[in-house]
Amino acid sequence: MNMSPNPDPNKNPNIISKNGLSVLNNGAPNLSYSPAQYKQGIFKDSRIPGRGGGEASLVGSKNAMNANDGRNTVIHKNETLYIVAQYISNSVNIMYISIFISLIVLRDKKWFYILLIVFVVNMLGTLLKVFMIRFDYGFLHRPGTCIDEDMTYDFLESNFILDEIKKKVNRSEYNVMGFPSMHMIRATTILALTYLFFPKYKKITGIFAPIYLVFLAWSRIYLNCHTILQVIGGIILGVVASKISFNICK
Repeated sequence: MNMSPNPDPNKNPNIISKNGLSVLNNGAPNLSYSPAQYKQGIFKDSRIPGRGGGEASLVGSKNAMNANDGRNTVIHKNETLYIVAQYISNSVNIMYISIFISLIVLRDKKWFYILLIVFVVNMLGTLLKVFMIRFDYGFLHRPGTCIDEDMTYDFLESNFILDEIKKKVNRSEYNVMGFPSMHMIRATTILALTYLFFPKYKKITGIFAPIYLVFLAWSRIYLNCHTILQVIGGIILGVVASKISFNICK
């Protein structure tokens, strides 16, 4: 179904990527202007063809766009599932914010420990991915172009420490590294620490955690961000980090 605000492709044969490249649209159905594509921020509001007067092939423009932005020009997924996967993927930030609110309301230092541990584990995981850049093994790379989640602000990834670290590496090379899955590490760490620090919530956490992690893993795989191996690796590292951190805090 074509959701284009400009239904006549003959009047405007080109669309403009965020990087300013003109993408030749030959009326292919997979280049429809869908709400999911606008939500990604793939296309600019203006569809005036040709900055610089040049045209790029779909493949060339796709490479230019996904190098830094982590976005696809073409969505080959079910649009509803695609949007659902994005919301599930971004729910990790909501979990982190919930811990912060719990700390303020309940004033229990255990919530502070969880906040601090997740922050530190996230930094260590990012450093591990930076270190992995030097290795060119296939299982370390993302299975495809990972669709960037800009629906919520990822403050765990955007802090003064990690921003300075990422400035020292090639972002294009960093963006293709998929091992380990940081989303899975964060979520597993939060759930595992909640399980360990609050015995009275063990039953609820023991039921909720596996279900949530399965859905989160599906979302990361569906968005082409990770393979099953990378997801499992994130879960294992999250469990190990949680256990070590819990023993230190005791």
